[in-house]
Amino acid sequence: MKNILTAAVLALGLTVTAAPVKAMDVEFCKAISDAAGYVAVMRDQGVGPQGVYDLLLQSGFDDEMAVILLKMVYLDVSDASPDEIKNTIFTLCVSEAS
Repeated sequence: MKNILTAAVLALGLTVTAAPVKAMDVEFCKAISDAAGYVAVMRDQGVGPQGVYDLLLQSGFDDEMAVILLKMVYLDVSDASPDEIKNTIFTLCVSEAS
């Protein structure tokens, strides 16, 4: 799971900042991990990927970032809890940023 989440964090960092991963900071890492946790909560409540996709777009996420989050939560780590996803992404993001 760590390798999948690391790849997702790197992809999200490059998507959001359009700059090297070192440009990511704690605020960015918190925002991304919170978003992933939110997506996992919605998944666990039975909301399908299309419904979550629509909510992400309405919340200001761009298409590419929404797809990365959905792929990660619904396919890559579908058995992980929202807290596990959130905490792991935050930890990996901060470690990649430093």
